[in-house]
Amino acid sequence: TYTNAIYLGIQGAANNTSIPIPNSAVEKTPPFGFSLYNTYGFDQGFLKGWKANLGYVWQDTEWAAAQTPGAAYPLQLPCWGRFDTGISYRFKNWEFGLNIINVLDGLYFVEGARPGTNLSMGAPRTFIFRADYWL
Repeated sequence: TYTNAIYLGIQGAANNTSIPIPNSAVEKTPPFGFSLYNTYGFDQGFLKGWKANLGYVWQDTEWAAAQTPGAAYPLQLPCWGRFDTGISYRFKNWEFGLNIINVLDGLYFVEGARPGTNLSMGAPRTFIFRADYWL
């Protein structure tokens, strides 16, 4: 995806150092992002009932806070990518699955609670087990 999010400016705010600079990028809005996920299920044979999935998500660089006259160059978060995968098995009305998020245990930063004040690392390698019952 492509997003060209910019501040248009606020009339009469030329002397305010905390108002975003006109035509500057909106914070926490990367211009490019990409994700691709696929699941393959086996309907017959020895692996009947099994599914496998693989996915990749990528996000471009982004500003951690708005660019203002008082802080024209705030922290810029680097781009990052992450692989996810999983397997599942369905038997009658039950499906059991194991997903792994951030398979390569890569380091990436995500947005915080308030612009520019709280930066958090993305989740490390995470294992998620699930059991579903279908009516």
